[in-house]
Amino acid sequence: MIQLKPLLFLLCLSSLVSIGYALDSDQQKPLLISAETADLNSQTGVGVYTGNVTIDQGTTHVRGDKVTSYSENNKITQVVVVGDKKKQAHYESVLDVGKPPLVATADIIKFFPEKNYAILLGHAYVQQGKNSIMGEHLEYDIAHKNLKSLTVPNAKAARTQIVIDPNNLPKTD
Repeated sequence: MIQLKPLLFLLCLSSLVSIGYALDSDQQKPLLISAETADLNSQTGVGVYTGNVTIDQGTTHVRGDKVTSYSENNKITQVVVVGDKKKQAHYESVLDVGKPPLVATADIIKFFPEKNYAILLGHAYVQQGKNSIMGEHLEYDIAHKNLKSLTVPNAKAARTQIVIDPNNLPKTD
């Protein structure tokens, strides 16, 4: 069952797909959301989409079994994308023209648009071209371009693995 509240609340969700500083042109593209169910409550500011959720806007794509958005004063403060047992939460976006897309997967992906911050929890993996990082808990401060990999106690794959393609390093003279 889809319960639609004011369109303004739905339009606020468009900030979800612009979190990764996708191409500027993406923000001018239509926002397409597909889910088996949607419950958008403008009084609480919570939107819950469940069942094979897909969110697309331009070159940005979000996939998950459940997506929950939290808003205050018609601004999204947090978005949580959760995968299921078969498929992880997925985020993909072209950040710069001419560069490969950034692809991120994890059991749970949390976005904080106002803080320009993302947290990937559980089997987290981020790849752009031939460069990648894998860990149990990754945090990315988008504004400051600061990526942290944190240790999770008792996790099976507690170590961080980083792959850097030497062909993508900046040239120094």
